[in-house]
Amino acid sequence: MKVIYGKEATRYDLTSSVIDLSWSSSRGQISQHCEIKVQAAPPLQSAGFLMLFAGDSLKESEQFFHGPLVNPKRDDKTGDLTVTAYELSWYLQKK
Repeated sequence: MKVIYGKEATRYDLTSSVIDLSWSSSRGQISQHCEIKVQAAPPLQSAGFLMLFAGDSLKESEQFFHGPLVNPKRDDKTGDLTVTAYELSWYLQKK
């Protein structure tokens, strides 16, 4: 699995830094959401996108999650970052 963060032309491969990752959806929810915790994360920003790929290559056919980051929270002691991302349908509903 590959975990990629992107904003504009910037891309970070977070795969080796991920401490915890989960995603879920529920019947009443319009889109899936993903919770991720990254050790010593680079400067990730809201409105950047989290992309999850099933394999080791970045093929669109293997991408199973793509959505904007919201609510980034950095631990001042460790530098770890916890963030939530929602699938694009959530973002489009907000517009």
